[in-house]
Amino acid sequence: MRKAQNDLQPRRLTEANVRALPPSEGRGYVVRDAELKGFVVIVNKKSSSWAVQRDLWQGRRGQRRFVRTVRHTIGRVGIVPLRVAREKALQAIHQIQQGLDPNNPEIVRKRTLAELWKEYEETLHTRGRAPRSIEDFVYNLRYFKDWADMSLEEIASNRVAVRERHKKLTRENGPYAANRAMRALRAAYNLALKVDDHLPANPVVAVTFNRERRREEAITGAELPRWWQKVEALENPIRRDLHKFLLLSGMRRTAAVTARWEHVDWDKSRLFVPKPKGGEERAFYLPLSGYLVDLLGKRRAENKILFPGSPWIWPADSKAGHVTEPKETKRGLPPPHVLRHSYATFAKAAGLNEMDIALLMNHKLSGVTGGYIHELSLIEHLTSCQQRLTDYLQGLLEPKGGRVPGRGVARVR
Repeated sequence: MRKAQNDLQPRRLTEANVRALPPSEGRGYVVRDAELKGFVVIVNKKSSSWAVQRDLWQGRRGQRRFVRTVRHTIGRVGIVPLRVAREKALQAIHQIQQGLDPNNPEIVRKRTLAELWKEYEETLHTRGRAPRSIEDFVYNLRYFKDWADMSLEEIASNRVAVRERHKKLTRENGPYAANRAMRALRAAYNLALKVDDHLPANPVVAVTFNRERRREEAITGAELPRWWQKVEALENPIRRDLHKFLLLSGMRRTAAVTARWEHVDWDKSRLFVPKPKGGEERAFYLPLSGYLVDLLGKRRAENKILFPGSPWIWPADSKAGHVTEPKETKRGLPPPHVLRHSYATFAKAAGLNEMDIALLMNHKLSGVTGGYIHELSLIEHLTSCQQRLTDYLQGLLEPKGGRVPGRGVARVR
């Protein structure tokens, strides 16, 4: 649809400036709203009309094709108030963005599961969710590959199929994977329900989720010296220090391996964690004990030789440029989540209270009181708690008056 020769520049449309527009001398002309893209007023010789003019695209994301430019008339200026016209324009624009022509509402293009999955992924980015959380969500689409091109209505109208898919995933992929897949489907579908009142209810209501037990694995005090010896036997000094750091800090794997030197505050003995589990809104400062400060100082000096110029605390010859996951389980070393569970267990044994442990591990505090507690204002107290835990572990690792066994281990200060 070609623009008229005398179409005017976009402006903020108001009742006053629309009434002041000169009548068309020939063919009507268009004035676009500078605030709401696609909202226009069409000025003719004897009247003006509110309308929407937008390009209509259809097809799956990545394979979308241009159909035509749609012009949808809302009503006459002077009869339809501007406020009402804007509301109707928003509705029409939303239809066009969904691949629908507002002039032919009976022709409904139904959204597919693959399109919804992509939309929810974009929503997670907008919310500032952690990259790992987004990757996990995207990964779950593989469990519904054969449904990717099915409409949401078709999926939701067959709750039995959804329930059976959960059972199938439980048999073939395990109970935890099956539950995660259904949680992802439920979350994405809830997003669709927010913008489409005509969709059936969320089909995941038909699923009976598998019981999940918290993994209670942890290193005991008696096992700690043996664990330390195995870590000391690792040839890679970066991975060796990473295992120690994970145990003595309680950090989650992803947050730890993506830590950068710019995040270390040496003066205040703390590490800034910008994107932990839960995204940027859960960013926090991890207090560092004297031992952890010494360990990072030694690591920085050695990294300058091993990986000069690397911004990562735990660099590696990998695509990401840093260690992605400790892979020493074949040597009898437990995975990172066990070290985190061990940290919580040792913290309790060291006499730390539940709230201090939760703050150190960046757990969300429950209840009304939790909303009034600000971790940053307690940083000095939490640093002393971190030191107390390190001292406790040191006591388990060395006999009285002795040293922590192994190489490259500084005394706790």
